[in-house]
Amino acid sequence: MSRRLPVAGAAVAGAFTGWWATGLWQWAVESHERSCADSTALCLTPYPFAGFASWLVLALAVSFFALRPPGVGTRAATVPASVFLQTFSLAVLAVFSREEYVELSAVALALLGIGPALVAMCTVPGWRRGGVAGIGVLLAAGLVSYVCTVG
Repeated sequence: MSRRLPVAGAAVAGAFTGWWATGLWQWAVESHERSCADSTALCLTPYPFAGFASWLVLALAVSFFALRPPGVGTRAATVPASVFLQTFSLAVLAVFSREEYVELSAVALALLGIGPALVAMCTVPGWRRGGVAGIGVLLAAGLVSYVCTVG
């Protein structure tokens, strides 16, 4: 099996779960706002939690199966790392969003798909150094952009 196939599969799975996450986030924000439109006091609804929990279950399930092909190491480390990088990417993208949720675009899907692909790269012995360096660059760029935007 080509080494590129599991990495490409992880990227596609990451983009798919990222696309799903943006839809769930949008649904949660809009449902919460509709429910709280007439409220003058603090309004708590289950929608934000339901949106995040639904995405988390989907991301864990898809990552579990997407990172299963031969050549992609132990799922005990790859699945949590993949979901963490996607959560981090969502948080960074939210800072740059004009709405209260991440807007869907080709750049957003690429960023959401690159985290799982980098994790899959780390499981291929010859590509491990590049995968670790890519994860470092992704985390550093996200933190710098977050600090520059918020701070």
